Amino acid sequence: IAPPDVVVLWGWYGAKDQHLLKYARLHAERGRATVRAIAPPADVVLKREDRLRALAAASLGAAAELLAARADGTGLLFVHAFSNGGAFLYEAWLRARADVPRDGEAGARGGMPAIHGAIFDSSPAYMRPEVMFSVLASHTPSPALRALLGCAFGAWVAAAKASAAFGAVGPTPAELFWSNMAGDDSGGPALYLYS
Repeated sequence: IAPPDVVVLWGWYGAKDQHLLKYARLHAERGRATVRAIAPPADVVLKREDRLRALAAASLGAAAELLAARADGTGLLFVHAFSNGGAFLYEAWLRARADVPRDGEAGARGGMPAIHGAIFDSSPAYMRPEVMFSVLASHTPSPALRALLGCAFGAWVAAAKASAAFGAVGPTPAELFWSNMAGDDSGGPALYLYS
């Protein structure tokens, strides 16, 4: 990644803009522009595909506009996806590209800008139910709401196990996620960082 490239920073579940601003400043010091986006927690937890796609498209569109505004027409678009919040946005971009035929821009499909490389920071990692509950509970300040969340989550896990025991139809959300990520045909390099 070199100037005058643009990096889209997709934040983790529960991130605040001030957290991504730290990474934006690192890129700015090296002459790169950034666009920051964080999916709302409910969209991440419920995997609201339409909303994740819309946010991915909006943030990538803003980055493409920054690139188009450059007089010399140079620069590439990169993504830095943090944790599952960022990985789910990347997956939404992949699914949007898979749904439509290629358009005129190399690597772009259906108006979704091409990504020339990606950094996955602590992602992708489709969480186990108990880890997911722990993350949700850590972002729920009220003890009463945490208890309610625990009951709802326990019922959801029990229903999922019962469904699996009786031969649920179709792939699980985790299977779909990994299938989409494994099918990444963007052709760009990817760097995976885990701490």
